[in-house]
Amino acid sequence: MKTKLIKIIALILLVATSILLVACANTKEDQAKIISYLDRRFGKGTYTIKQEKYHTRWFVTLNQYPDISVYYTVSHDPLSMSSPYISTNFDDVFGQLVVKDFKKTTKLGKDDIRYDTDVDYVYYARLNSIEDLKASYDRMMAFVDFMRDKYPIILEERYLHIDMSMNGLVLKGLTDDEKYVRETIVNVEKGQLNIKSYEDLYNELKPKLKTHKDKPDGLTIHADIGRIFILGSDTFEDFLYKSLDLEGVKVEDLKDLVLQPGETSPTYAFRSPDQHDTTRIFIEAKNLTDSPCELFDATLVNVTVDGGGKIFIDPKWVKLGYDNIKDWKDPYDQLKISPPRTDVEKTEGVSYKNTKILFVEKRYSKAISKVVFRYEK
Repeated sequence: MKTKLIKIIALILLVATSILLVACANTKEDQAKIISYLDRRFGKGTYTIKQEKYHTRWFVTLNQYPDISVYYTVSHDPLSMSSPYISTNFDDVFGQLVVKDFKKTTKLGKDDIRYDTDVDYVYYARLNSIEDLKASYDRMMAFVDFMRDKYPIILEERYLHIDMSMNGLVLKGLTDDEKYVRETIVNVEKGQLNIKSYEDLYNELKPKLKTHKDKPDGLTIHADIGRIFILGSDTFEDFLYKSLDLEGVKVEDLKDLVLQPGETSPTYAFRSPDQHDTTRIFIEAKNLTDSPCELFDATLVNVTVDGGGKIFIDPKWVKLGYDNIKDWKDPYDQLKISPPRTDVEKTEGVSYKNTKILFVEKRYSKAISKVVFRYEK
């Protein structure tokens, strides 16, 4: 019995010793790997390195920045194809520091700049119009110059992005989840600094921006293709930026068309660039002003969405298919409005938020084949 116990203890000691030896070997290998990386990255003799007590993590101080310490460690993940790999908080430490120091020297007004772990740096510009962009752009360039002067190490041999988020500008083709216009202005790849000029940024943005404010009485709609649009608010030109293809006519052939006051345009058809999407959208625009206006400035008033399994009609997505009778719910009930009862309603639709809506059923099914919208106001 005693002999058996001794064997068990000996086995445990052997396993423990093996683990310690492997750990020591890994620690030495990790340190060698980190030093090799640091020598390549910063150069020999340009830093000091010290292992954290009781941890396989090494703190590094660069001679150029004696008051700043960052850590490096080697991650071992048996499930990762890139294991082992070196991880560090270098980007976080220097990223937050350069932003903090820049804000001490520069007044940003209503703007702001932050370091973001996921996207590097984001400059938040608060604008009333695109004409305010120049001042924010110049402050952003001042940040780049500050980084280049005080912390050039951030720009050396690494990948970096500086985005500008522009609050106050609205794209004609805004996606569902976009609240602000966002562009990458600065990027660094392999030590090469690339900056988009103000002129290029301005010229790129200007034709994409809405030139009018959204009308509060418009109805927000999203078919299962394209992007959101606002009936009674968006212009014909706005609709050209909804990631859809105009059918049967070239856009340039429509630029000089003029509508008289109260005149409604012909019907124009749009479809998805993806040929597998069969949904089509037919639109008509109307001149709601007292003066002649170009077709591109006319307001979207009539829309027919032909096809699709669902459609967003503010404030909810409405299911149009009839795959399962148990899940079926009348689309009018989904919007909490009464279905058409009179002959006029069955032709023109029922009222809903300054719009008449008509759900047209398929011939042999309750599924909806198309949805017709007519702006009333």
